[in-house]
Amino acid sequence: MSRVPCAALPVLILLVPAAGLAGDKRAPPPKKVPALDLGLGKIGGALPDTNGIERPKAQTEGISPKVTTSDVHYEVLSVQHAYDFTRTTHGIQPVGDLLTAIALYGQPPTTQKFTTWVRVKASGPVSATIEMAILDSRGDTAMSGNGELNFKGAKDGEVDWLIDWAPVARPHGGTWKVLVRIAGQPMGTWPLQVIEEKR
Repeated sequence: MSRVPCAALPVLILLVPAAGLAGDKRAPPPKKVPALDLGLGKIGGALPDTNGIERPKAQTEGISPKVTTSDVHYEVLSVQHAYDFTRTTHGIQPVGDLLTAIALYGQPPTTQKFTTWVRVKASGPVSATIEMAILDSRGDTAMSGNGELNFKGAKDGEVDWLIDWAPVARPHGGTWKVLVRIAGQPMGTWPLQVIEEKR
């Protein structure tokens, strides 16, 4: 009886893969990845040449120089006091007579309510701050206030400013002083008589 050599065939088939696995121990070659261009240029290279590159020049045509409060001269024309003021077609008018003095009365002594009117002239139409302080006979600040002066469109460069004073308690009357500052600059002082009254 002849044998069919079928048993040898599987052995050979099994040996070929085994030989292939045992004989090649190298790792598969790495895949090449295309370089990614971020548009940053070459890093670490020389800086670009700036010869011939000019900064943009500021356009000065049609631009007038800016005028500030330091370029303008301010002058206080008058400081007046009254119980109140009203605006009329003829300008600012006091309600009643102008006050030559204010009263200090009561317990504790307290000033009466009154209003101060200031007229200021400027050499140019530049707005400015106004500050006013009333100092008592000892030089202490009894009252203070501030505001804004708008000279745009002002006739002859003059504007009026009003401030209402609420009653304040002070121990003594006498000659007080009204201090005015325009744009942070002292314009001077004006006397204010405060009379102690018994009511």
